[in-house]
Amino acid sequence: MTSQRAHELSRRGFLALSTATGVATFADPQAAAASSRPTVQAADLVVEEEAVSGGYGVVIRDGRGGTVLARQSAPAQILAKVGDAPVDTAAGYRSATRRGAGLVASGVVTTAAGSVYRFDDAWTVTGGAVLLDRTVTVQKAVATLEMGFNSRLAIGMPDTSELDDVDLFLPGVRYGDATGLPSGAIGSDPTDGYLYVREMRLALPFVVARDRTTGATIALSHDGARPATDNGEFIDERTNTWWINESIQYAALGAHRAPRAELAFTYPALEGEKSYLGSPWARRSHPVRAGFSHRYRARFTFGSYADLPAAAAATWRDHWDRFAPAAGPSPATAVFAAGVSLLGRLTKRYNGFPGLPFRCRLPSGEADAVSYVMGFIGQQAPAGYQMLRAGLMRGDAELAATGRSVIDFWVQESGLPNGLPKLWIDGDKPNWREWYPAYIRVASDGMDGVLDAARLMRRRGKPVAAWEAYLKRFGDFLVGHQNDDGSFYRAYNWNGTVNSDAKSNTSHPVRLLVNLTLLTKNERYLDAAVRAGRYYYETTHGTFHYQGGTADNPNVLDKEGGGMAMHAYLALHDATGEERWLDAARQAADYTETWLIGWGWQMDTPRRAYRDHGPLGLSLIASGHSGIDNWISYESANFYRLYLFTGDAHYRDVARFLLSTSFRTTQYVGNNVGYAVNGLVEEAVGLADLVVSGTGVWLPWCTVAQLEPLARLEDIFGSMDITAIERLPLAERKRRNREAGQIL
Repeated sequence: MTSQRAHELSRRGFLALSTATGVATFADPQAAAASSRPTVQAADLVVEEEAVSGGYGVVIRDGRGGTVLARQSAPAQILAKVGDAPVDTAAGYRSATRRGAGLVASGVVTTAAGSVYRFDDAWTVTGGAVLLDRTVTVQKAVATLEMGFNSRLAIGMPDTSELDDVDLFLPGVRYGDATGLPSGAIGSDPTDGYLYVREMRLALPFVVARDRTTGATIALSHDGARPATDNGEFIDERTNTWWINESIQYAALGAHRAPRAELAFTYPALEGEKSYLGSPWARRSHPVRAGFSHRYRARFTFGSYADLPAAAAATWRDHWDRFAPAAGPSPATAVFAAGVSLLGRLTKRYNGFPGLPFRCRLPSGEADAVSYVMGFIGQQAPAGYQMLRAGLMRGDAELAATGRSVIDFWVQESGLPNGLPKLWIDGDKPNWREWYPAYIRVASDGMDGVLDAARLMRRRGKPVAAWEAYLKRFGDFLVGHQNDDGSFYRAYNWNGTVNSDAKSNTSHPVRLLVNLTLLTKNERYLDAAVRAGRYYYETTHGTFHYQGGTADNPNVLDKEGGGMAMHAYLALHDATGEERWLDAARQAADYTETWLIGWGWQMDTPRRAYRDHGPLGLSLIASGHSGIDNWISYESANFYRLYLFTGDAHYRDVARFLLSTSFRTTQYVGNNVGYAVNGLVEEAVGLADLVVSGTGVWLPWCTVAQLEPLARLEDIFGSMDITAIERLPLAERKRRNREAGQIL
């Protein structure tokens, strides 16, 4: 197969390399992207003598055409701790024997200090992947000079010598290149020689390299990864101390530059040249002791893709199917009841006006800070809508009145003459934070809540003129301040001047503008939404970069940027029916779900919420740190809607997963995690260091994130439980889904 032919086929979707079937093509590029998996079937593993290493190296070929997919001339690599530095020693295999489609090989590495390490490797081809089962044994130990050791697996694409020519994808850490990563973030410096990442920082434990010129792609994962460590008196994983302990059982995945661009796997983990533990490197090693051995399995898959989004989506889905557990029963009804009850219980006139406290301490649930934020972390107006809706639907007049009072407060007190809302008020008097600008994300969140409330009252035949006028003033501000290219700025000062001129947040008000069109029948708002969507599509589609969703982080890559894009594109598809917006929504969804942690591990903690499964079902927040939260709960309804629009069952699986697993750290009837009040959930937590280091607080957004998609599902399908929804005929579900965005 010529490289030109391969490149042409890669533009049509996934390129399957197989001796049995040749090249698999798809008539429908969207179907190809959805169904493809990176795979090498019956690949030919060829052992070649490599003079450079003085032994045998490994070459992985396409079994049909003989094309070299990957190679390593020195597969046996040791990094020994000598003083305060790791010293590399590498060698080829001494012997290798063919075994079916694979091989069994062994080699010995003798370091300068005289220690001897034996490698026993078994390479196999199975299930469309190449597997390496490796055992490394210390045969001779000179521990006085070498105090600890790590083994490394490294492999590179044959035609790629420079790391700068490669898109590197590490889910939740890096997306292609360093664009959108804050200074100091892992992967942010393109001149670093090493990008090794503890697997616990990854949403799933794999790394992908894609050659930007040819589209050739390799994925390397830790097969059967189960991170663990003693984590007691010997090891404090939160420090950058170079720990040497045999109990350490986790790897680092990534890539390095020298001697050439290669994917790399170190065991146990050496993290660097960036880490989040106060130094460039965070190193862990096993003891150099005669007879000591460690074992791990690595998995390789191969493919060719026209762009990074296609490569990332296919490899993510492949690993999702291997790691993520099946969704259990959904506790949606119990979670919704607990959340609404909590909002009603906590809403009081703390500063003379009704609202929710800024935060509550866990486990007691006692409020210890009083301030109201309209959207984003505060979600005051959306919380008001959820109480209003639940109260009206369930005949709870007190709850409905409480929700309405919150909406009334924002409408009556926050509006500025130019249409912008003031966003943050605190203290026991109504003191507005004048220094806090009008972030479009925060304002749009809040206005979404007011708009939902206004639409609800319209549907019930009791429109609230003041609410609608308030929304129109903000819509008019957006239309009047939209840039000529269709973009919006990230933040505005109270007087309407620009506070932050970043345009990468343009997606944030699109859904609001679409829904405002439904409310007012004024096409100006839809025109503005389409122009904004067009700008955002032209500047982000194909990059797999979505930035600035979190207003309290720098304007960096984060999952909420992807979520905001999903909201925008689905709203535009609802309004116009145009397929380009659905295609854009799919790509935003594919990006957003790569922040969802689809694997877990046991943790040594008395806290039940995290003890058995660690971070499973939660999601990484943003680049630059490894904090996680439950924000991804917001997207369950959107993933289910995407399934009905596209027929792609993977989106349904993600929705089911979110509707079960993402709630497991929430207190509700049937799930006692140790909090005093049902509905409470921790705002953010760190688990990448194998210890729980959470914020210890609840914020209003934590509950709104869970209620909003459940209410949405119930409004569209009559139930918030997908199992019940799926009892409806498929044609009926599709009809309701199509009409959902057209109903006032």
